[in-house]
Amino acid sequence: MFIRGKPIRFGYKIWTMSSANGYPYALKIYAGRDERKKSEPLGMKVIEEMISVLERPEKHELYFNNFFASYDLLEKLSGKMI
Repeated sequence: MFIRGKPIRFGYKIWTMSSANGYPYALKIYAGRDERKKSEPLGMKVIEEMISVLERPEKHELYFNNFFASYDLLEKLSGKMI
């Protein structure tokens, strides 16, 4: 990932989906744009990959910050009863 204005301009993002106790269910390391998946915003792709590991995602509560939040994502999660 390119970060303008920083001494070290490349970096990683690590996202986790964790239980209320802090135990991780899923982990995703992001090192840059995936050229194959340009159709959806990054936040939506991350959330969908994270909930794909859940056996029954409708039985869980999701909390995420405004980086991930979008109308399209909330509509898609609502359609899945999450």
